[in-house]
Amino acid sequence: MMRAAWLLAVCACGDGIAVPDAVVPDADDDRGVVEVRLVNHDRFRSTAVYFQERDSTLALATRLDANGFARGYLHAHGFVTVIDDRGDGITPIYTYSNVSPGDKLVIDPNRAQMFESNAQLRLRIPSVLDTNFYTLETPCNITDASMATVEPILVDLTGCGTLTDLLVLAHAPAGDVYIYENDVTLSETAPVMVSLANRQYRPFDESTVTITNIPPQATRWFVEKGIALGANVLHNPGDLIDIVERTASLASNAPGIAAMTAYTATSPDSLQPDIARLESVIDWRPWSPQITLDLAEHVLRDQTAPVRYVPGESKIGWAEAATGLFPQITVARMQWATPETLYQWTILGKRDEGGEARLDLPVLPNGLVPDPRSPPYDLYRVAMAKDATNAMDRLLGWTPSVRWPIEGEAGTVVWQVLSQQ
Repeated sequence: MMRAAWLLAVCACGDGIAVPDAVVPDADDDRGVVEVRLVNHDRFRSTAVYFQERDSTLALATRLDANGFARGYLHAHGFVTVIDDRGDGITPIYTYSNVSPGDKLVIDPNRAQMFESNAQLRLRIPSVLDTNFYTLETPCNITDASMATVEPILVDLTGCGTLTDLLVLAHAPAGDVYIYENDVTLSETAPVMVSLANRQYRPFDESTVTITNIPPQATRWFVEKGIALGANVLHNPGDLIDIVERTASLASNAPGIAAMTAYTATSPDSLQPDIARLESVIDWRPWSPQITLDLAEHVLRDQTAPVRYVPGESKIGWAEAATGLFPQITVARMQWATPETLYQWTILGKRDEGGEARLDLPVLPNGLVPDPRSPPYDLYRVAMAKDATNAMDRLLGWTPSVRWPIEGEAGTVVWQVLSQQ
C-alpha cells in the first residue's frame, strides 16, 4: 500500500521534480516549512530533494537551489531526503527522519567550516627576545603571524563567523608563550584592526583530566584533552592510559585561563573486544587546571536486544532499558550497488522520548530500494546535554571519527555503537 501511494504521487507530478521551493500547501494549520541545506553544494549539479510525510507520501519533489537550499511543507514526523547524484559512480543519499515543521536542517558530509562569513582582520602583536616564529590560532585556521611583530598584517578569517577568539603563540627558545583575546567582533565589510602590541605573553599552564568509574573489565582507556576554539581543537594530546583503580589521568602543558574552553574526549580501547561497544564521551567546559569526568554519569540505556533491519516495515529496531541516559538521535549508514552506481545512504533520526527504540526509514523515490541483504553497516546512538543539543539539526554528515561541531560554553555528548544480529 505504501509503495502504491508513492507511485501515484510521483506519477501525478510528472517526473516528480519541481523547481526549487515550488510549494503550494493545502490549508492545514498542522503543516509548516522545513528547510534543508547541503553545505558546499555544487551549483552546477542538479540535486534532487524529497519531502515526505510520515507514511512516505510525497509532499514535494524539488531540487536544491544554487545556494544548496530547498524548502517544503510537512506535518510532524516526516522525512527529508537529498540524493546527491555526483555522476562518479557513487551516489550519496542523506535522510533526516522524524522532522518537525520549523526545522532548519543541514547536511555537511565534509564537515565544512561552521560559518560561511568572509571576514578579515589586521593584527599587530608584541615580540619576544630571540623569537622569530609566531602563529595565530583561531576557530577556522592557524596562520603564520611572524610579520605582525613588525607591522600590522592582514589575516583571512573566512569561516570564523562574526565573533571569534584569537590565540597568539610565540614559539620562543625557552618554550611557547601565548596571548589570548576572546570575543573579537569581525566585519564582513572591512578588516577589523586588533592590536595586542601592549599585551604580555603568558607561559603555558599545566592541567590534568581524570576519568573515573571506568568499567572494571577495561585495562586501558583512551583519553584526549585540548583547548577548543569553536570546532577547532588545539594542543590536544591523546593516549591510551593504563587504568589504576578504575581511573585514568592525562596531564599536559597548554594555554589555559578561565575564559578558554577545555575539551575532553574519552573512549574504550578498540582492541579490547569485550569493551569496544561501551560509551564514548565528548565534553567541553570552561578551562580548569583539574577536570574530572565521571563515566558513571554518562551511561546510556542498556541495549537489551540487537538491532534488526525490517525492510518490509521500513524501520530499524532494537530494544533498550527504561533507565539510563536517553539518546536523542540515532544514525544509520547503508550501502548497496547497482550496475550504474554505488548508493551510500545515511539516515539521522530524532528520537521521541518514551517511544519505541527504532529508526524509521522512508520509502525511497523512483524505485530506489536498498538491497535487503545489505543491512546497516554502521549504527550508533547519541545523547546530548547543554550546548551540545544546538547541533542536532546539522549533524547529518558527522560520524564518531570526526570532530563534534563544538559551540557554546559547555556541552556533553555520549555516543555508542549499537549491536546488531
